[in-house]
Amino acid sequence: MPVSIYWDNDEKTILVEKFDGHWTIEEYYRLVDTDAEWLGQVPHMVHVIYDATTSSMPPRQIFSGIQYALKKLPPNQGLTVFVKLNRVMTMFVDVASQISPRFARTHYYAETIEEARRIIAYKSGELKVGH
Repeated sequence: MPVSIYWDNDEKTILVEKFDGHWTIEEYYRLVDTDAEWLGQVPHMVHVIYDATTSSMPPRQIFSGIQYALKKLPPNQGLTVFVKLNRVMTMFVDVASQISPRFARTHYYAETIEEARRIIAYKSGELKVGH
């Protein structure tokens, strides 16, 4: 499956969105909807790791997908750490940061899942739900 989502820990404080190979914009929209649903089921802050380690280029319509994701951003979504993003996706994330000040303050880049977990552990103490 090119796009999957799973809890990274039993406490449900970290959600991993995994992208493998080629994926479609429709799969991305479903992922965003699932993400919002899962975050809506827990009362605490949840951080998201966007793992693009084995992802190919994003679909052409990815900017509309990012806009959709920004609109659906739940109040309890904390940090988003992007792992191994390619140049094209990095460009789109940077543009999204200009559109959403909240997103601009809460996203980071990492080279590995382990590094993403360390960033979350270090930075998560600075965030409050809804900010």
